[in-house]
Amino acid sequence: MIYFGDRRSRVAFDEIVMLPPWRTPYRPRWTPLIFGAVFFSFCAAILAWQAATNERGLILNGIITLSPHGASAFYWVLAGLSSLFVMLEVVLAFARIRGSAFLELTADTLVIPRGFAGRKFRRIPYAEIVAISEFSVTGTKSLGIRTVTGQYWVAAGVLPSNEDYEALKRFLISTASSNQALHATAAAPGS
Repeated sequence: MIYFGDRRSRVAFDEIVMLPPWRTPYRPRWTPLIFGAVFFSFCAAILAWQAATNERGLILNGIITLSPHGASAFYWVLAGLSSLFVMLEVVLAFARIRGSAFLELTADTLVIPRGFAGRKFRRIPYAEIVAISEFSVTGTKSLGIRTVTGQYWVAAGVLPSNEDYEALKRFLISTASSNQALHATAAAPGS
């Protein structure tokens, strides 16, 4: 079954395969943004209340002992850091609303956004892709794309779905495998 407009097709085991040309938005998903804003707002409020009403000292892991004044200062610092995270979530939400960042597969290049707002783009020819790697930090996956000119990253959380991320990963791995086979053939003696 072909998905018109985004050039994906389903194959065995309900697996999505990318077929260039393919273009998708590249911006944070709403669920983590909203969850993060609510969570850190709650943390900031609780910590600010704790700092404002604190009358006791604080012992951290039995190593650091703080006076009541020091404990209040510690709580204010944590409340401030939580507030900074809330502001970051708001900035990311505005970037999502206003942003026009996209990731695109063309016949011969991968186009990825650069910078915070994603207004600039980097074109990576498939022929330059040397290796693909993946790493995960607390369940958030990112794809490392190593080329002859540098290393680039694509985070799963900024693609529309995990299925899109997995399909992109399979496509780039097959592209990198083809490139390695071509480079190995070109480098082989007697070729």
